[in-house]
Amino acid sequence: MVRTHYDNLQVTQNASLGAIKNAYRALVQQWHPDKHPDNPKEANRKLRIINQAYEILSDPVQRKKHAQWITKQKQ
Repeated sequence: MVRTHYDNLQVTQNASLGAIKNAYRALVQQWHPDKHPDNPKEANRKLRIINQAYEILSDPVQRKKHAQWITKQKQ
């Protein structure tokens, strides 16, 4: 199974922009490097993934392209 930006933000593909924003905020809080002083590299890696997912899913044009990519992957 292909991992998508929806998976990275732990939301469904039909999630509203508000739900995406809430999930993003919660995950940023959860993975902030200050909360993981024992493993800041992993926290930073997760934050990069979360930020990229939010950047794409919060932009309607990029979100549509991502949906098309998902459809292609399922074929």
